[in-house]
Amino acid sequence: MTHTQELITPASVYAQRKIGGTTMAAIMGLNPFSSPYQAWREIVQPVERDDNKYMRAGRKLERIVAEYYAEETDREVWMPEKPLYVHPEYDFLTAMPDRLTRSGSNGILVLECKTTQKHLEEPEIHWHIQAQHYCNVLGLEGCAIAWLERGLEFRYLECERNDDIISMMVEFASAFWRDNVLGGTPPRLTTADDVVLAFPKHTGGKGLEATPEALEVYTALQGVQQKMKGLEEEKEALQTSLKLLLRDNEALTYDGEALVTWKAAKDSLAFDAENFKQQHPDLWAQFQKPRSGSRRFLIK
Repeated sequence: MTHTQELITPASVYAQRKIGGTTMAAIMGLNPFSSPYQAWREIVQPVERDDNKYMRAGRKLERIVAEYYAEETDREVWMPEKPLYVHPEYDFLTAMPDRLTRSGSNGILVLECKTTQKHLEEPEIHWHIQAQHYCNVLGLEGCAIAWLERGLEFRYLECERNDDIISMMVEFASAFWRDNVLGGTPPRLTTADDVVLAFPKHTGGKGLEATPEALEVYTALQGVQQKMKGLEEEKEALQTSLKLLLRDNEALTYDGEALVTWKAAKDSLAFDAENFKQQHPDLWAQFQKPRSGSRRFLIK
């Protein structure tokens, strides 16, 4: 029996989240999509996230993944009774599990439903962290991670609760909550996105004298850029050689298999923005909105 109806979580519930499963992986440096600093900013300065196609697809396919798991294991799958759970001892640890299921050996399990475009032999490490975190918050003895690869291949893995990992996570989270959130000290910046988030604008006229270490990095970067330029020029020359061979042929083949194609795209209509602006300046101005300029990194 499977219960996989959609759960619409109100914004008030999201506002109560503190250190959830994805945040836990981030503060441990194990979430490829976030960093300790970004996790800290989301807690102390929450802003509405821009939705994207991957997030929307993940939400819609969550139900499908749960159905795959139920069919594969012949187990009951159901929605959690509450949209948000709080740890009985550490009130800064919260959980929003996707689904729950039941195993004969471990009782009730957390079921995390994921989608990916990669081929995975095992779940991603941050999925493991998230599942173990939910075991901790809900007091469960096991978890299941189910994922759908490229919308075609279904896989799942069931794991027992790991108290050694959970103790380490609680230690990380407690220090993060005490020192960074309550103490107001941001974690150190570790990614370029962290720097942009912390310093979205430059300070005009302000410069930084290069240290020997910084000069070494700059020199190495210059060398890489020169190599890339040389490879790009070589690529252009090789492409030109093949284009001279192709002429009006659409493909270069070998033993009936296409090696290269060179075809014109279909004709299409394009919006003439500059002409529209000149002929309808008032209407053009009506649909303009300010856009913050981003910082550009240039090698001199």
